[in-house]
Amino acid sequence: LKAVQLAFYRDGRDVTGAGVLADIAAECGYEREAFLMRFESQAMRERTTSDFARAQTLGVDGFPTLGLVRASQVFLVTSGYATHDVLEYRIAEIERRARDPLARDA
Repeated sequence: LKAVQLAFYRDGRDVTGAGVLADIAAECGYEREAFLMRFESQAMRERTTSDFARAQTLGVDGFPTLGLVRASQVFLVTSGYATHDVLEYRIAEIERRARDPLARDA
C-alpha cells in the first residue's frame, strides 16, 4: 500500500493501470507476471465487484473514507476529507448512538 501511495502521490504514476501495479509489485519483490495474472483473473474481478458493491451499501462515495464498527454495525465516519475535530465529533456521536440506539441527534 505504501509503495502504491508513493507511486501515485510522489511519482505521479497512474496506479489505476494493471501494468503499473504489476511494476510496483515487482519493485516490492513479487513476481510481476504472477501478480498480473492474478490481478486480471475472473476471481479478482468478482471480488473487486463485490467490494465496490459493499462500499456503496455503506455510503462510501469518496476518498479517504473512514468507518467504525460498533455492535456488529458499520458506521460511516467520513467519506472525503475531514479535519481532526470533525472526526472526533463524529466518532463521539457514533459511540453515543451505539450506547443508546434511541438517542436523537442533538
